[in-house]
Amino acid sequence: MIRIVRRRMLINLKNGKAFSGILWKRDRRLLLLRDAVLFEDGQTRPLDGEIIVDRRDVDFMQIVATQEPGT
Repeated sequence: MIRIVRRRMLINLKNGKAFSGILWKRDRRLLLLRDAVLFEDGQTRPLDGEIIVDRRDVDFMQIVATQEPGT
């Protein structure tokens, strides 16, 4: 089942990288982020388009804003 989420999240991966972005959709296996930024090796890099993350690669996730986009 695909769920529409639309919450700003910080997603930390097992390999040490992290993404910040709007978690747009999720299902049992994948997370879809929009407006994403990559944090890697002490640097931040904005990313174009949508980012797909396999949930098996996720170490932990944090909600970083409680207000939903567009409200």
